[in-house]
Amino acid sequence: MIAQEHPEGKALKLDGSCRTCPVVNYCAALLLKGYQKAPEEFRETLSGLSTDKDPGVRLNVARAFECIFKKETHEKDPWIFTKVLSELSDDQCAEVRTTVALAIARNYKKAPEKAKRIFEKIYKKDKNLWVRRGIARVIESVYEEDPWVFTKVLSELTDDPCAEVRTTVAHTISDICQRAPEKLRETLSDLSRKIEIQRHDEILKLEFYVQYQVLIQY
Repeated sequence: MIAQEHPEGKALKLDGSCRTCPVVNYCAALLLKGYQKAPEEFRETLSGLSTDKDPGVRLNVARAFECIFKKETHEKDPWIFTKVLSELSDDQCAEVRTTVALAIARNYKKAPEKAKRIFEKIYKKDKNLWVRRGIARVIESVYEEDPWVFTKVLSELTDDPCAEVRTTVAHTISDICQRAPEKLRETLSDLSRKIEIQRHDEILKLEFYVQYQVLIQY
């Protein structure tokens, strides 16, 4: 819920305290409103803010773009995807990159080809396990729009060096297959064998085994 007034009485609050501000979406909404009214003028503003030295500012910009997606403004202006989100996916702050991944996933079906390119860049190259884990978690929400997300992204994340990421992938596979077990049974079996053969993390193997036993009862 967007607050009517900012607690500090500012029209637009963009600084490091954004990360802990209880009404951070208020500023994101103001950025959105400004962009909708005067996109050409706000392009320069948003481009500048997306490279601001303060991660709290960049995080707010990423959240503003998520709002823009919801309003479908980007369909009239692909610049949002190709310029800003693509650059923010390289952001030095893991929280910003995770927000970008969430924004893309939640609005994947609106621009799938552009989303794919950014998705691949993040899950293949990001060194922060929480970003990769975040992608694994949101895959489920876009899978039904495009099976590529499952067969490409999740398959590659099963090779992730971090056990927690691989465990998240196992959970996501389980959640998806509970909705469409027949369609994905073969893929599940392949990924199960892949994890069993290539990984030796006992906790991961145990969690995946338990989930798999539940699924094969369908």
